[in-house]
Amino acid sequence: MRFTAPILTLLALLSPHPAVADWEYTKWGMTPEQVVHASNGAVLQTKARSAGEGSGLEIRADGEFVAGSLRFDVSFGFDGAGRLAFVSYVQGDPARNGLFKAWLIRKYGEPQSRQNANGNFETWTWNRKGLDTIEFEIAPGASGFVIQSPGGD
Repeated sequence: MRFTAPILTLLALLSPHPAVADWEYTKWGMTPEQVVHASNGAVLQTKARSAGEGSGLEIRADGEFVAGSLRFDVSFGFDGAGRLAFVSYVQGDPARNGLFKAWLIRKYGEPQSRQNANGNFETWTWNRKGLDTIEFEIAPGASGFVIQSPGGD
């Protein structure tokens, strides 16, 4: 059976969970230079800095991303071969965390899990086979942040 573009669009709209692959204008495995180019000026390459002791990953680009009324500071992490391995983004105003949560649910659907560590820290996780792994974390009165990386098959 051959599908036409309108039918494919309708099927995508009817999907209960949007497909999550790559991040916005980037593709997993891009180089820092490719990420900067794909951002159309919203991201700049930076001096490499560790993404965490022992992680083997480095942040090599930072920038800004705007989604509706939300503004995010984004950082792009790369593996030892210089390939895009994760994106972290933070919405800098704790008062807008409710909007951030609503945006994440609209974009990715309901999280697979929600954990609350004694009211001190909340973590939402999306991790569907073949799609991205997404972790949203927030502490009371602090800005929420997300780390998104390629999922496993």
